[in-house]
Amino acid sequence: YKPVKEVISDILPEDSNEPIIDEFQILKQNTHQIKILSQQLQTAIAEKNLLLSQRFYRDLLYGTNIDSDIYDHFRVEPKNYCVALIEFQNTMDGFSDNEIFLYKNNIYSSAQEDHSLQYVNISYNTCAIIIQTNTLSKAKESILSLIQGIDENIELKISISDIKIGVENIQHCFKEALKILEYKYLYGKSEILTMQQVADLVATTYYYPLLTENKLLQSMVEGKTSALDIFDELIRENIQYRNLAPDTLKSFIFALIGTLNRVFQELKTTPEQLLNRDVDFDNLYNSWNDVSIVSKLKQIIKGIIEGVKIKNQNMDDELLSDMLNYIYENYSDDIMLNDMAARFNISPKYCSSLFKKLSDDTFKNFLNNYRVEKAKEFLGENPDIKIADLSTMVGFNSSNSFIRVFSKYTGLTPKAFAEKIKAERENR
Repeated sequence: YKPVKEVISDILPEDSNEPIIDEFQILKQNTHQIKILSQQLQTAIAEKNLLLSQRFYRDLLYGTNIDSDIYDHFRVEPKNYCVALIEFQNTMDGFSDNEIFLYKNNIYSSAQEDHSLQYVNISYNTCAIIIQTNTLSKAKESILSLIQGIDENIELKISISDIKIGVENIQHCFKEALKILEYKYLYGKSEILTMQQVADLVATTYYYPLLTENKLLQSMVEGKTSALDIFDELIRENIQYRNLAPDTLKSFIFALIGTLNRVFQELKTTPEQLLNRDVDFDNLYNSWNDVSIVSKLKQIIKGIIEGVKIKNQNMDDELLSDMLNYIYENYSDDIMLNDMAARFNISPKYCSSLFKKLSDDTFKNFLNNYRVEKAKEFLGENPDIKIADLSTMVGFNSSNSFIRVFSKYTGLTPKAFAEKIKAERENR
């Protein structure tokens, strides 16, 4: 009994004066409490591992941070994998985002029951499933099983990548599934799209999504070299990777030429003004199947980028000249940054950053420095000028402010500077 008594003494608070009635009941209560705490701890660990698991598989899809030590517990064996994307189309009346969330949650729960599937949330209406499988038919069966409880009236767009070996290729599977999904509107409701279906289609369909065209257009309008990267990628995708039928190739080349035409419209200029040469668009259209058409289009893009850069530089130089002239002409007034911003019809904040970018100086510092230089000129002409008059002549509304700024930029007060000029002239 003595060992039991020692255990009970350790359990009870030191200041407890209550008599011990049932030692075994106390042990039972504490054992139960330990069990509850243990369950809570296991739940917390499981929740933490679940969050880490989601992060890990999401990083696998995007190819980031997968070498971190915190993911050692989730390392995936080098087996065969593919990635499926399930996208809910919010086309039904009364079909809310909350319902999408519930359906995605059901997919997640079902995936948890199959060790070969890993669910990853992508967006509010899209989720990805990493599938460990050796055949696409088996992968399709798994996806169909996940969505079998979804209302048949709800439209789904589903893509599934080809199978690749090794965890390092899961990122490529994800990119492939995203690319397949770009063709979703060419197929029926809830049909699972594969790379083979896309390959069968590409001979009669060129790749030039509206988003990509807008990026190419905007990059050229802004004079960015990224336009060349976008163009090269389009050429690789449509000419190197696809066996386009002649009519489809013609349509693709025509689309590119149309984009180039739009650039000049967006810039409100002509090829002659921007490139210093004419562009014969009719000839480009007629040469769509010429072996040199790609290099011709790329040269035009290079010329546009260079022309935009020169145009922007000239505009910057002209704007800076106008800003400096504004200061030169108005320094004797009590002007501020807001006044110059109003003069050029831009916000004070943008005016400040633009002036700093173009002149490599702040508006206030440039203005004060110019005023001090003009004050020095006036003192050179008349060292006996009154300081109050001088401060007004160079735009200061206070003599004290003028003296403080003048001293900061010259190291002398205006009076001392004037005395120095007098002394130098007397010693000549």
